[in-house]
Amino acid sequence: MSLHASRRFFAARELADWLVAEGRLAADAEALVAGFGDGLRRCGAPDDRLVVTMPVLHPQLRGFTLEWRPDRAGVLRTPRDRSVATQSAYLSSPIHQIQDLGVPRIRHRLSGPLPTPAVPVLEELQAEGLTDYAAHALTLSSGQRITASYATRDPQGFDGTDMLEAIEPVLPLLAMALEPHMHRRTLRELLEVYLGREAGRRVADGDVERGTGEVIRAVVWLCDLRSFTALADRLALQPLIAVLNQSFEIMGDAVTAGGGDILKFVGDAVLAIFRLDGERPDAEVVRAACLAAVKVQDELGRLEIPPESGFPGLGARIALHAGEVMYGNVGAAGRLDFTVIGPAVNLAARLERLARDVKEAIVASDTLHRLCEADSLMRPLGNFTLAGVADPVAVYAVPTDLAGLSASS
Repeated sequence: MSLHASRRFFAARELADWLVAEGRLAADAEALVAGFGDGLRRCGAPDDRLVVTMPVLHPQLRGFTLEWRPDRAGVLRTPRDRSVATQSAYLSSPIHQIQDLGVPRIRHRLSGPLPTPAVPVLEELQAEGLTDYAAHALTLSSGQRITASYATRDPQGFDGTDMLEAIEPVLPLLAMALEPHMHRRTLRELLEVYLGREAGRRVADGDVERGTGEVIRAVVWLCDLRSFTALADRLALQPLIAVLNQSFEIMGDAVTAGGGDILKFVGDAVLAIFRLDGERPDAEVVRAACLAAVKVQDELGRLEIPPESGFPGLGARIALHAGEVMYGNVGAAGRLDFTVIGPAVNLAARLERLARDVKEAIVASDTLHRLCEADSLMRPLGNFTLAGVADPVAVYAVPTDLAGLSASS
């Protein structure tokens, strides 16, 4: 065996042993990439930049990159939006060639002329002083591809070592070690998208048994679009869906910004909660929920509706109540929902219907009013008998004055 072949063999063996013994047990993909980068350096590889680009199943994201450098602590994780697939910088990139066009490996020396047409990522690396670039495809069991790319500052580039040849035999092991992390991250992120941030996290962590959950205190936040049925009669399906998605985005952004969690969309309505768990004062949580409701009304009023509908804008009816709810798994054996149930949720639903009758945009229960500690913000509407609720409920209107509410919080 020649000296070069011997070096390649032992470098590949060391990397393979690390992947099997330690790498596959890494806490996450970031730790795995960092360990692999460190392993390359231990083997004498002149790698000054390791980037792993992974696809992901997600409504907004196409994938993400993990970037390791020997002179920087940790691994930089950068999400890539779905829109990147149509951008010229991506279409000219090695990542596109490997993941979309099936090219197995790429090599570009950066110390000389770069390829034309321009490849922005190579221009950036050259400007940074890097001298050589290479990328390999890592094929997953699904047939999808991860891309592992390397760059060096060595004056000889990768020609002075056997790094690229040493890496190639261990790439299947690296792909096998990365794949479970990719699937776990995809599962967790999809659960958070479809179930909500907290509910998705809990299901991903194993809280899945029907009938289980916890009793929590929370502000129940229920929002229903006004006159959406009439709007649906006037708009074609695609523009109607576009309006509905924009409306839900307004609601979701407002709830999330206030520290709340959306639990479900029901038709054109949204159910969310703001937990009263002691991490913030109750009054602060309540004002955040109220502020989210005000923001929704303000932004829905400015939402552009297709002119053929004859609607100048949208509005909503929002009800807020506070109390104890069971937060957990309910449903049939083959179809569960992770949501909140209990009298507090029922009362919030009755308040939302009352808002329509009293022609108020935002209404709140007396329970929520007492927690707010800002009496001047809410206007009493009187006591009302609500269906299914034994005692009359004192109801308040929350003003849609964004500035006034913000100043009190």
